[in-house]
Amino acid sequence: MGRIAAPRGLRGARGRPTVLTATVLAIATWAACGGSSPVARGFGSREVMTIRDPSFVFAGLANGAGDLTAFYETQAPGATAPSHWSLDVATGDATNLGTAFPDSFTSWLNSPYLCGFFPDGGPGGSGTLQIYDLDSGAQTNIGGVVAYAACPADDGTLFVFRADPTTGSPILWTGSFDALEPVALPLDVQAVGSWLFDSSNAPTGVLVAGATAAQPNAFGLYTLALDSYAFSEDVPPTPASTAWATGAAPAGSLQSTSLAIGTAQAIRSMGDHFLYSRTMSDGGTTMFVGPFSSGPASELALFQANAEVVSASNVSLYGSSSAIAVLASAPIAGWSAGSAAGMPAALIVWDDSAKQLVSCPWSAGASAMGVLSADGAHALFIEPSGSAYGTTTGPAALLSLPGAQNGADACASLASANAQFGNFSPDSKALYWTVVAGGKTQLWVAASDGTNARTVPTATILYAYFIPDSEKLEIDLDGDLVWVDLEDDPLVQHDIVEQVYGLSADISGSWSVTLYDYSTQDGTGLLGVVNRDTDEKRLISPDVVDFDLIAEPPSSDGGSGGTVYDVVYLVRGRNPSPQDGLWTARVSSPPGQ
Repeated sequence: MGRIAAPRGLRGARGRPTVLTATVLAIATWAACGGSSPVARGFGSREVMTIRDPSFVFAGLANGAGDLTAFYETQAPGATAPSHWSLDVATGDATNLGTAFPDSFTSWLNSPYLCGFFPDGGPGGSGTLQIYDLDSGAQTNIGGVVAYAACPADDGTLFVFRADPTTGSPILWTGSFDALEPVALPLDVQAVGSWLFDSSNAPTGVLVAGATAAQPNAFGLYTLALDSYAFSEDVPPTPASTAWATGAAPAGSLQSTSLAIGTAQAIRSMGDHFLYSRTMSDGGTTMFVGPFSSGPASELALFQANAEVVSASNVSLYGSSSAIAVLASAPIAGWSAGSAAGMPAALIVWDDSAKQLVSCPWSAGASAMGVLSADGAHALFIEPSGSAYGTTTGPAALLSLPGAQNGADACASLASANAQFGNFSPDSKALYWTVVAGGKTQLWVAASDGTNARTVPTATILYAYFIPDSEKLEIDLDGDLVWVDLEDDPLVQHDIVEQVYGLSADISGSWSVTLYDYSTQDGTGLLGVVNRDTDEKRLISPDVVDFDLIAEPPSSDGGSGGTVYDVVYLVRGRNPSPQDGLWTARVSSPPGQ
């Protein structure tokens, strides 16, 4: 939804943003860093800001309504925390954002606003929503935020639930984000679930747990329409009928007269029904899915668990390539080990298409990140990394959904420990995962059902990535960029460039923007556009420390000339020079000079 590159802290030092296609531009000639000889910097390069600060770190790029903003951090000698900055790339004006920085950004498509959320342990688990105006540089802080629909669109409208300072209950506020007003609602809202959006990604509603004044302790699940503030009941406080789902471990009562409303209780939709938790007659809390119009019961119980740890899904799930539609039409939800009483140490997965609960081999206490193949037939689960990309030491499991296993779900262990990351090929025929072994990172590849597993030579692998529309894997192998085709057996290694550093981003076809020939002594390399098939290289700049890039918004005339990318890079010559600093270039496809 947002036109923003993920901050480095979220995607890792060599993360990979999503990229598309682009058009041709020209070379600019500038004075060499630290000398008088001219140096060719390609693709319309121009200097934005002079800086030679060794503590400089990129934090992301935003392109709201065509106004490019770079985020970075620096840390003064003796300072206990870094300072965060925003830079207007057009003017070179920098703004100090202070030492606080959000863990995640959201931004409306082509909107001039950028949002960051700062949890602060306030009432109801609330925090501060910071809204940053990319045009003016102004910041607005909204406190007590429990949930918000999306960063404001062009008109500044915001929908947000803020905690009542006395009770902690969520109260809906709306209007222009700098002049919000509370909304009087006919139901008492005590828990906020997923927000609902139309085809243009505009918020239209929100799922909530609410109760009427006549029955203040009987909470049902409702959809709150944001245009009329009318409620429609989705799940009644008292179920019509209940039963344990296939694969569940029955525990406790199945009688209930209210949804659970603890702060950890997330609510989400799954097709035409929902995931939610209930408070049971014996005082327990049980996860449910429903209601169903047919089957053994209107609502199916999944497992009983402590009220503080049950949620709609504590396993994050994302799509592989074009799997976003699959996630909406055939979703799955998971809970990692320790979240459910009466279940073994396992990863518990609800397969909504088969209406059954599946237990996968897992490690006690390990969390999980799941990726669904584009055809919806398989899901790969790996413990997500902590503070750095690819540093996890947890398990990996492969779930095969009905149709892939003759109608029965099956889950197999790929690694009991030391797994790092993995993904499916765009055509859903293959997958890869990595495992740390003997101080090295081992890359495994297999068919999407886990068969024909084989490995490339043990090496230092920083990332692997499926090249779009192929079964080719691009790999940072011992510091060199190579690719292998998983249709080959045995695998054949094809070299691209040597001594790569930082992210490598595909722009179209066989072209990518890459920092290569990197010198660990100088801390710089050559930034260029390289072709993995022909070995052709087109220089953007020498003496580059790091870079980031982001797609420009589509042209207003709706032309089909391809997507143009803004590249922002940091130059630091061997000797101090006015050419040291942030530069920008525009790269298009096919890349010209």
